[in-house]
Amino acid sequence: SVKDAVTQTALSGATVTLVKSPSNISVQTAATGAFTIVLGTEGGPVQFTMNASKSGYTAYTSSPITLAPGSKMQNAEIKLPPVPPAFGSDGVDVGDVTANSARVFFGSTIPCSAFVQLSPRAAASYAYQTPAQTNKTAFSFDLVGLVPGTPYKFKAVLLDSSGNAAVSSEDFFNTTPAVTAATDIGLGATVTGIT
Repeated sequence: SVKDAVTQTALSGATVTLVKSPSNISVQTAATGAFTIVLGTEGGPVQFTMNASKSGYTAYTSSPITLAPGSKMQNAEIKLPPVPPAFGSDGVDVGDVTANSARVFFGSTIPCSAFVQLSPRAAASYAYQTPAQTNKTAFSFDLVGLVPGTPYKFKAVLLDSSGNAAVSSEDFFNTTPAVTAATDIGLGATVTGIT
């Protein structure tokens, strides 16, 4: 049978293929994850590899196997691990940076959970973590309450239900300086009374 390597549940509709010369034999698993492959009775021993695949899972390929003609393969157990999450092709970006906030956004290749870790750049570790967003492929996190004119470091984390994680490279941004009550806007003019 073919099972999810993490949950141990049966995987129906997985493709199991015996790769041999001169032709391959492929079958689909039943609702129970079970499959049966019967080899022809002619010729001598048959050497093959067995592949198993299903969308959303990492494919499996066996070592070479040799069976006698007329052999029946059943009750073999293949466990497919779920495909781990990965960041989308656009990577992780930061934008809409102000004196007190910034937005971090990114995509993932599969539905999963994600969060962002953040700290002032000079800190040895990450002091803050956003609440996780779950079961999505597009993420946007508004980082608020930041200190004006401060360099920050951050990284994004993807986590699937199997515990597989993907962590982005550390990245950086600077919040803009605070606007003061009197700011010189050029041309010899001064604006006052900004609140």
